[in-house]
Amino acid sequence: MFLLYKVVHNHTATRILFSDPGILSIGDIAVTSTSLCLTATRKDGRAVILELSLIEEEDLDVEDDGEEEVADKLSSFKQIVDLTELGASSGAPGSLTCTENGRFFVSVGSEVWMLDDNRMLGKLAIPEPVTALELGGDSYLYIATASNLFR
Repeated sequence: MFLLYKVVHNHTATRILFSDPGILSIGDIAVTSTSLCLTATRKDGRAVILELSLIEEEDLDVEDDGEEEVADKLSSFKQIVDLTELGASSGAPGSLTCTENGRFFVSVGSEVWMLDDNRMLGKLAIPEPVTALELGGDSYLYIATASNLFR
């Protein structure tokens, strides 16, 4: 069982419990207004990005939808990108951030990959391993390493 915890806008904490027997470890978490995405390593060693659509409480109606459909809505992480298929070595992927329209930035070793719809849009080579990624309010991508901050 994994406990995902991410501090989001205005210091509001989001906590989600989930269990997936196929997941070995969780990397980073990115949150948009409609989804929660995370990097993960599957038990077979494949590095992936998973997505969980965020649902408003008022959209969960057991009487109209039934218990099974509501349960599916609450626990349906879907794999949206297989990083190993795109060339990442097996093992844990690094930092993750994403835009509201579904574009992902993920660190893979000393590179930052830009992805959209499971397609590689580009790679940035960074002179040392990436420790964190963040999209700033100024729309720039900030890339942190152990000793540098890039914009």
